[in-house]
Amino acid sequence: MKKKRKILFITLTIIIVAIGFAIFSEFEDEGERYSTSILGLKVAKASEIIELKNGDTLDLSIDIVK
Repeated sequence: MKKKRKILFITLTIIIVAIGFAIFSEFEDEGERYSTSILGLKVAKASEIIELKNGDTLDLSIDIVK
């Protein structure tokens, strides 16, 4: 159960940091450098729990989704 909590904590931390970066970087822009259109964006996947064994690794990536 501790592994699941750790994975959940890491996942939530990554999501929070990514959202924070997106929000605060938007305030730094003087002009509209980025599109706000959602056309062509992938649909977000449902959350999932991944159990890792000792020594396993998990590669994460982020992308803009709708």
